[in-house]
Amino acid sequence: MTETFEDHLARIAKIVRPLTMLEESEVVYLLKLATSLPDGDVAACGVCHGGDVIALHKAFEAKGQKRTILAIDSFRGSSPPTPGKDDRPDRKGVLEAGTHDVGGIAHFWANLSVFGIYPGHVAACEMWVTEENLKAIPHRTLALLWLDVNGYQPTLDALRYF
Repeated sequence: MTETFEDHLARIAKIVRPLTMLEESEVVYLLKLATSLPDGDVAACGVCHGGDVIALHKAFEAKGQKRTILAIDSFRGSSPPTPGKDDRPDRKGVLEAGTHDVGGIAHFWANLSVFGIYPGHVAACEMWVTEENLKAIPHRTLALLWLDVNGYQPTLDALRYF
C-alpha cells in the first residue's frame, strides 16, 4: 500500500517528537499548513533542538518545495522573562534565562545532520530573539513565521520585525 502524504507527515512527526515540545498532532498540523502555503521562506524562532526545522524541511522535500528555513535561536535556553508578562507562578523555572542546557548550536546541527540536513538547506541565526538582533536578518518574502519562543517580548519583537 502506498503511503499517503498525510501518513508521511504523521511519520515525520513521530520521528521528530523527541526533539520538539510539540505533540505529534501539532507537528502534523504545522506541516499541513506549511506545505499548503504560497511561495516564500520560513522564519522559525525558538528551534533549539531542531525538531520543528527537521519536520518542516522533510515535509517541504516530500512536496518538492524549495524553501529556505531561517532557524533563529540563542541555542542557550530561554530569553530573560519580561517583568509583568512572563512571571506567572505556574511557569516558575520554565522561563529562567540560560538555565536549560540545550547543547548549543553544535547540538542543533548534530540533530539536523542525522536527517541529512546541513547548512545550505537551513540558515541558522544564533541570536536571542530581540528587536535589535533581528535587524541583522535581511528582509525576505515569508510564507510562514513560526514562533515557539518562551516569552512575551521575543514573541512581540518577532511579530514586529517580520
